Amino acid sequence: MLTTLELSSQPSLQNTSNPMGNTGSINRESASLPFAYAKPTDSSQNGEREHQPAQVVRAPRLNQTQPLDERPTTPRRSSLDATSTDEVAMEGNDTKGLKVITLAQLNSTTTVGLCSQGLAKLSPNVGLLYNTTTLQLCCNELTHIPPEIGHLQNLQIFSISRNQIRSLPDTIGLLSKLVELRASENELESIPSSIGRLTKLTTLSLDNNRIACLPFEIGDAKALINLDLSQNPITVLPAEIGRLKFLRKFRLDDCPLASSFQYRLENSVPTLKELAARVIVRRQVPIVSHLQDELQEYLTGAHRCSFCGGPYFESFAKRGKFIEKADYRVPLEYRLCVPHWNTEEERISLLFRPLPETAPQKTPQPGATPAGTPPGSPKPGKGRQYAVNQEE
Repeated sequence: MLTTLELSSQPSLQNTSNPMGNTGSINRESASLPFAYAKPTDSSQNGEREHQPAQVVRAPRLNQTQPLDERPTTPRRSSLDATSTDEVAMEGNDTKGLKVITLAQLNSTTTVGLCSQGLAKLSPNVGLLYNTTTLQLCCNELTHIPPEIGHLQNLQIFSISRNQIRSLPDTIGLLSKLVELRASENELESIPSSIGRLTKLTTLSLDNNRIACLPFEIGDAKALINLDLSQNPITVLPAEIGRLKFLRKFRLDDCPLASSFQYRLENSVPTLKELAARVIVRRQVPIVSHLQDELQEYLTGAHRCSFCGGPYFESFAKRGKFIEKADYRVPLEYRLCVPHWNTEEERISLLFRPLPETAPQKTPQPGATPAGTPPGSPKPGKGRQYAVNQEE
């Protein structure tokens, strides 16, 4: 979902809170707040309370040095079992009976390692860890990542493999310094389009999930070097994958990739509303302040043509081609604002011609706010502009 210059689906944290602000320090008041909730051990369930340390701030380090790829498949317990088993009602009934892990119990807020600790839920207070650079939560029983994760502006390594996570929040796209995202062996069915905002991401592990398709914005994560999509029900990949020029390790093991394409040569005729909206977005006409909210929202919902970069909304044409990459015959799917070509020969010939008139203007009108630009976006001329899909 794109505007002429910026992502219209820009993730927002306006409905979340970060009591710590951007100071990166946890004060006494916030130190007692819950960070996560873990399932109690068998002894706790039988009513036996282990010894609790006098000062929780002295709790031992929790597997922080264990390599990411060497996590045990069987959950283990550490001295974390000796912490509080209070039932906290402030975050709903789904935390009853779970052990509370407070922020004070984290031996470090820079590198947080809570692998194989039986974690069942993360608190929204995870957003307090502004200084955290490594967050390892693999081999637990998490099903949800709170949107407050977007507050971790210094996070570089995020490991949530071997959980039961069903979706990732859009705010994942706010982690501008993220280099590694490991989400293997979960229950993910989709990836948010905001993944394209992670311009420093080099490793993305999504193997052993339920992902059927990738967002076309994946082509904007141009620093990607390692991409693992093995054992997912993926049949085709977006053509924007061809933009990942640094991609070296690419895995599609056991994916039911398509062996042929069958597309209609014609596409549905755009409505007058869509035709007008395309012109407004393509020419970056300023949005009138008194325009109806419904129309403003519609204008911010433009998608980007896989070939020319021009906007489209509901009406688009599909085309496909195969490429050889990393010993795979990869089916790539284009979504086009108009049927730019019908044969492979026509497609190749277009690569040597000027951009079609459906392509957007590269230079916005001076001082204008482009149609579809969400509130808070950079001023025209400072954002990311459309780029035509360049292929090898």
